[in-house]
Amino acid sequence: MVKLTSHFNKKLHVVFLSICLLILATFTLSIGIVLLALLNIQNPIYLLLFISINFALSFIILPYVIANHLYKFRVFKLEKVLFYKIFSIISILLILVLILDLYLNVVYYFLVVSIAEEYLFREIIFKILQKEFPILYVYIIGSILFAFVLHINEPLLINLIIRFPSALFLNFLRSKFNLFTCITTHWIYNLIVVEFI
Repeated sequence: MVKLTSHFNKKLHVVFLSICLLILATFTLSIGIVLLALLNIQNPIYLLLFISINFALSFIILPYVIANHLYKFRVFKLEKVLFYKIFSIISILLILVLILDLYLNVVYYFLVVSIAEEYLFREIIFKILQKEFPILYVYIIGSILFAFVLHINEPLLINLIIRFPSALFLNFLRSKFNLFTCITTHWIYNLIVVEFI
């Protein structure tokens, strides 16, 4: 009985930690959005830089630091190759936005959102849940958090029929391929939705 309770507590702990990291990320992002409104930044480049820093701090840096601190060892490492790929793409897009000042600001914004959300869900939360759950449960729990907690302000039906299956698919991609594949897929999906829907 004690072993079952201990095992259940470990499972509950990783789910609770995942929810707390998600709440912290969205709360920090909201504070950044309020600060952005108060600063009234008009320059599009400064605006995109502020948004990039806000997402990076909220969805990548804070959850990364907390997860590593709680586990007392480095479970989560930033892949250098992935970091350089992402940094290169962001830099090129930011330069193009500066030069062309066209639709690329939307493209850039959705890249930042995709990187932030995918790193939090398909890297940090995925690995936390993977410590205690079989992969199918990791898919389901992570997808529930993505569809119904992160997007809590969106219509329930849309979350159920679009975001939940999309999150399941992204979790599958994460386990079969890598984080970069998830980021790219999420980014392209967001661009298609904005363009055609």
